[in-house]
Amino acid sequence: MSKIFSLILGLLISLSPCVSAEKHENREQPIKLMIGWNFPNSPGVQIFSPPKKNKYYHVLAGSGETAYIGKTLEKLEDDLCLGKKKKNWYVLPGNGSVRLDRIPSAAIVVESSVRIDLKPVAVKPLDLDQKRLSNYAREIAEAEKLTGFAYAIRNTGYKKEAGRAAIILSSKEDRDQSNRVDRIVISVVDIVGDNVRERYRYRKSRGDSGDLIANLAAVADIDRDGLADVLLLDQGDFQGKMLLIETGNVWREQRDDWGEPC
Repeated sequence: MSKIFSLILGLLISLSPCVSAEKHENREQPIKLMIGWNFPNSPGVQIFSPPKKNKYYHVLAGSGETAYIGKTLEKLEDDLCLGKKKKNWYVLPGNGSVRLDRIPSAAIVVESSVRIDLKPVAVKPLDLDQKRLSNYAREIAEAEKLTGFAYAIRNTGYKKEAGRAAIILSSKEDRDQSNRVDRIVISVVDIVGDNVRERYRYRKSRGDSGDLIANLAAVADIDRDGLADVLLLDQGDFQGKMLLIETGNVWREQRDDWGEPC
């Protein structure tokens, strides 16, 4: 009888919520998202925070797949801004890795305690006619009071019946200066059938100097549900790289850690 009681007690403990939660927590390893810089003649993708021991550094291709997992290299190099030597860090490609010329100039880098094999963000034609998307873009432009605006639509994934897109709008207050963008607005939307639901809206205005662009440089699907939950924006100016990150259905902005300009 005591053996049967012990067996039942063991089963209850193994099925308890606390144990299940602990296993679930171990399965979802914490990660850190970073912005890397891939420039000509560099030994690898440069990162701007010191790498940690016993961590893996994944460089992602523009469409979100793991391009390579590399070792990190610390180099003491001349800094033209500071006029002295400075420590720089690079994630080096290994044998059989994707060539650096296939990595975007601004890249998503994932730091984690385990190896992660991410796949490209799934894409297929958006199940919504162009006229409806154009009307939605005009609604955003009207709400944001954008003048002389242009827009582009980027497919950023799908799962089952739902699709995701980034609608990128740029505004030019002075029509005579064709290359001068004064404001950008990016709307992240989910599309189900004929319904468009905005998930997040990002805005930026041009400062007194410098250029402003709205380039979606890279995407990633960290939770692997088919929809991009990381968008890397390249806005053209120094410290103009920005990550838009979705965690638990909540979006946030993460600026780069490149340091101060000259």
